[in-house]
Amino acid sequence: MDKPRKPIYVLIMEDNNYHAELLTEILDRYFSPVIIHIVDSINVAFDFIKQTKYDLILSDSIVGGVPLLEHIKEIRKNHKNAPIIVITGCGNETSAAKLIKRGVNEYLVKTKETLDGLQHILEKYLSKG
Repeated sequence: MDKPRKPIYVLIMEDNNYHAELLTEILDRYFSPVIIHIVDSINVAFDFIKQTKYDLILSDSIVGGVPLLEHIKEIRKNHKNAPIIVITGCGNETSAAKLIKRGVNEYLVKTKETLDGLQHILEKYLSKG
């Protein structure tokens, strides 16, 4: 008999409820059991980051009007190894390069194709065993 898998902890930093819901559905469908915390501001994110060790962090490039770029170093202090994947609606190469240089693992632009393929991108970072 297989022993139950321990849950995967995911922090979603997204101020668009619809986008947060789509990410939650993908995580629930393909990576269950998963415990998801959704926050809509950087300040609230830091409260969660200090209390929980996450296996994955998904974020928009701007959360609650605050650019994520300014806070990557602080997030990495608490979560050195957690993959950070930015999924943004307003992508550009300069922003992508800066975020990746600061420690983001992936930079994706929100499109239907990206969301359709998100499961495969997440599989690179989340082992199912």
